[in-house]
Amino acid sequence: MMTAASPELVRALFDHSPLPQFVVDRETLAFVDVNEAALRHYGYTRAEFLARSMLDIRPPEDVERARRSAARPVAAAAETRGLWRHVKKGGAVVDVEVLAADFELGRRKARLLTVRDVTEQKAAEEALRRSEESFRAAIESAPDLVVVLREERVVYANAAVTAALGHARDALLGEEAVRFVHPDDRARVAEIVARAQQEPHAPSEELRLLRADGGELRVEFRVVAVAFDGGPAVLAFGRDLTARRLLEARLAAAGRMSSLGELAAGLVHEINNPISYALANVSFAAEAVEPLLAAAPSPGDAHELGGALRDARLGLERVRDLVRNLKTFSRVDEEPFQPVDLHAALEAACSMSRNEVKHRARLVQRYAPGTWVRGDEGKLAQVFVNLLVNAAQAIPDGRADEHTVSIEVIPWPGGRLAVEVSDTGQGILAEHLPRLFDPFFTTKPKGLGTGLGLSICDSIVRAHGGHIEVETRPGQGTCVRVVLSPGLPPPAPAAPAPGVGPARGRRGRVLVVDDEPRVCDALARLVSGQHELRGASCGRAALELLRAGEQFDAVLCDVMMPELNGVQLQRAVAEIAPALAARFAFMTGGAFSAEAGRLLAESGAPVLRKPFERDALLGCLRVLCDGAAPPEGPA
Repeated sequence: MMTAASPELVRALFDHSPLPQFVVDRETLAFVDVNEAALRHYGYTRAEFLARSMLDIRPPEDVERARRSAARPVAAAAETRGLWRHVKKGGAVVDVEVLAADFELGRRKARLLTVRDVTEQKAAEEALRRSEESFRAAIESAPDLVVVLREERVVYANAAVTAALGHARDALLGEEAVRFVHPDDRARVAEIVARAQQEPHAPSEELRLLRADGGELRVEFRVVAVAFDGGPAVLAFGRDLTARRLLEARLAAAGRMSSLGELAAGLVHEINNPISYALANVSFAAEAVEPLLAAAPSPGDAHELGGALRDARLGLERVRDLVRNLKTFSRVDEEPFQPVDLHAALEAACSMSRNEVKHRARLVQRYAPGTWVRGDEGKLAQVFVNLLVNAAQAIPDGRADEHTVSIEVIPWPGGRLAVEVSDTGQGILAEHLPRLFDPFFTTKPKGLGTGLGLSICDSIVRAHGGHIEVETRPGQGTCVRVVLSPGLPPPAPAAPAPGVGPARGRRGRVLVVDDEPRVCDALARLVSGQHELRGASCGRAALELLRAGEQFDAVLCDVMMPELNGVQLQRAVAEIAPALAARFAFMTGGAFSAEAGRLLAESGAPVLRKPFERDALLGCLRVLCDGAAPPEGPA
């Protein structure tokens, strides 16, 4: 059983307490007694304290509250705690925590007040609060996604998360995090959280998140264990990689296209050579046998032979056109915009996509020559091929007689023009329309699309100053409209001066330089009777002929050859026979380096693109040979 403390002990505890203590009269609030700690802390003498009341050390705005507090009795043997402001002798205001206890002092009702200065503590707390507010404000305004999970549920998400996912914050908080993760990645969420709780420096992880509109984000998360609002949690910092992944995919696609373009250019060159001599030989054979067939004793056999030669020529011409279109489509170099024959670009696109279309629909083409735009022919052809293939793939196989894919050029307001690619397929769902040009969005079955085709088309068309529009009716079909600005055609070549060269021209002696001997033989047959051709299999062989004294009226030279290319040979000839170097014509199958192309353009020499027509060849030789002096060397 506790016994009452002696008055001497109570006095000693009061006088020697390290905390300021006051005894005040509850009725007058006057100070009755103060200890040494109070004198030191407040700066008053004992006499000054005892001449004052408790209200005198309160700021004016706190006086009324102090009166009300003093009027309320404290329960017997109980203490009350409160936060107040006190004023020291010099006027400084301090924050204090006051413990109050009521007791009887003789016949007087008194109150013991024990004071603890909490000014520094409150300042620290305020600094911490401001720091936390600043930190939260920084997190809230951070461009990266910040999410806090507890038991795999969202307990905090910053503004970047709500903007990226398209959900209001209330729709996120309290929800399971996996709800916003792509189904294929959901199983990994628990693994990532568990690893973060076990490893302080867990590696970053990439997840696919789902937006409110059904779109997809690719986000790299770094997850760490933290204490949040008094409990364990995990903090996930996420960086949206969607744009980076798109760029990487486009770069990869561009790399593949570049590689395919280089391979295709080489393939075009290799195909063009045999096509050149095959087409030349078929043309030669058709002309050579024509008088024989006319005199043949069996008209039926003569007709069959003539038809076979015509069919062979048509087949070779079709291969020639396909190769030319392949060359256009596979061009991936960044080149300055030039006048583009829209008719030619559309023809190339239709040719390249015809096989994809023909099993599903009839291809209807409504455009005419003479329409020009300014841009990159290869990239525009890429756009139209993609749109034609998409249109075809919107139609099921095996019902080609019931469906059409059409491509049409129409005038558009503002002096522009539009290329419309329409189909009678299944159409596009309304909810998919806003996302058609989003990277990686595709409605095609797995393996048929990457979701980049329309996104790349949109970028190409925008780079040409145009835009793409889409109209669709589910179950009836879709029309994709590419709106472009018209361009001017290139300047027409200068007409030859009147009277330059007769229709047939002078018989000339021509040096043909090509590393494919059959090309030389075929050209000799084509121009037999009009010109004499001498072949050389490489640039060095041609130079040896000239150094040996051979004389020629003109030179037909392939561009790409081993050892010396065509432009290099022309420069070497200029040192031996300057006049002959001015009568060069180049032949090309389509594959040459950028440097060779630049030099070829600077040479000013005419260029024949393999496989060329007999009339084009004879016209070129007529111009070159008619301006030459008769050769002096041996025939």
